Parts: sequence; C-alpha cells; structure tokens
Amino acid sequence: MAQAGIDIFEIWDNAGILAAFLLSVGLVVLSVRLRRRWIRISAVVLTSFVFVVVSGVTFFVGCDVEESNARIPPIPSPDRRHVAVIRWWLPGALGHDMVHVSIRKPHSPFASEVLYATGEPPEAAGGVPDPKVEWIDSRTLVIIYSEKGSLEPCSPTAKPVDGIQVLCRD
Repeated sequence: MAQAGIDIFEIWDNAGILAAFLLSVGLVVLSVRLRRRWIRISAVVLTSFVFVVVSGVTFFVGCDVEESNARIPPIPSPDRRHVAVIRWWLPGALGHDMVHVSIRKPHSPFASEVLYATGEPPEAAGGVPDPKVEWIDSRTLVIIYSEKGSLEPCSPTAKPVDGIQVLCRD
C-alpha cells in the first residue's frame, strides 16, 4: 500500500490496543491487592490471561483492518497551517472502495472530514489516486475526479472547515 510512516491522525486507529492494555493492567493491579492468597493468585493469572487474549485479538483485528486501508502522506497547504489527509477503505468483494478526505492542523490528531465518496488508491488507479487532491491556495482545497469538469462546492450544504473552502471538479 502507499504508506509512509505513521501519521498522528492514526492514533485513533490504535486506541483499542491501548485501551485493552490499560484495562488489563488496571485489573492486574486490583488483583494484586486482594487479601487471600489463593484468590489473588487466581485473579492475577486470570487477568493476565485476559490481557494477552484481549490485546492479541485487538492487535490481529487491527492488522486485518489495516490491510483493507490505504493512504498517502498528508498534503500540506501552501502556508503549512493545514494538511489534507486522504485515506481509502478497501472492502474487497464486500463493496466499493471509498475515499475519506479530511483536513486538520499539522500536529493535531483531530481532523474534519470534508469528503466521503467512491475512489481508488494509487495502486489500483494506475499510480494516480482517484480522486486527486490539491491545494489551489492556503484557503482552497480541490478534489479532482475529472480534469474537464467545473469547480463547484463538493456538497450544496458544505461549509468551510476552519476557513478552508473545499471544491470538487466532477
């Protein structure tokens, strides 16, 4: 897939593994505080087993989901105050490939989605992502499906995200 390192936006993709780890550690700590030895040892063994199983399942499910995602590195705006994050969800035989285009500050894990539509990652589209995403200037992001179409707001009800206008060329 077209992946280059980990993006800060992906912290939410790994939150399940962190939550399972913290929950399991908390249960082990609580188990150690039990007074009766046989209950304490049983509880520590059980919570440790739960930790391994829950964290392992969460990790492997995450790996499976990661295989059905693709992304390209974030595209910075000309003034470097925002980045466009483009990710594709690839369900295989279960449905159409979908693209998610979001805008966020360069070091923020929170993004605002501006487009959710059909699209293909660069590998499936002959090296060029579908749609193509470009910044015209620091306040205008263009999502291009066709080079010949006219520029219009992507949605009739679309509002600027953090002062950035999002236009589509269909």
